[in-house]
Amino acid sequence: ESSEQKEYLRFTDVLRGEVKRVNEIIEQFLFFARPAKLQLSQVQIAEILRNLVLLIQETAEQQKIKIEEEISSHLPPLKVDRQRLQEALLNLANNALQAMPAGGKLKLAAKFSGDKEILIEVADSGPGIPPENLRRIFDYYFTTKDKGMGLGLPLAHKIIKEHGGRIEVISQVGRGTIFQVFLPRQEED
Repeated sequence: ESSEQKEYLRFTDVLRGEVKRVNEIIEQFLFFARPAKLQLSQVQIAEILRNLVLLIQETAEQQKIKIEEEISSHLPPLKVDRQRLQEALLNLANNALQAMPAGGKLKLAAKFSGDKEILIEVADSGPGIPPENLRRIFDYYFTTKDKGMGLGLPLAHKIIKEHGGRIEVISQVGRGTIFQVFLPRQEED
């Protein structure tokens, strides 16, 4: 291979990566623009969290992050869009991983919250979010990362809201951050 060929191949590689990135951005734009039709089915939250662990395991290991799971037994299945909910929780988990480049602990929990809701928690032992940023983390394009688009958390927020749920954030600088996702339980027939 000549150096020109090498340069060309490197260039096409970079280009391919950029095209993929732009494509993802466009997909996210479209998702924000249209009211999403949720594909609802009965899903066990434990199963979604198990999938989540599989998706983030490799990154966590590379960053020396320990994953802990605390999932209550006997949680009833929820009627949710499996794909979308997993996407929302993955965004929260990735956000947590990015907060701990030098290692730490990521905790995934699911439990009852009162009679009406199930609570899913994604907690990290990262540096925490300063109060002035806390108000803005769900705003589109608000990001503190060099490469980030600032769409991950707003996307998660939108998906949870479409499920009739809500997200709350508890963060202490120097201690870490907990994202709490409250999802409504179905009325028993």
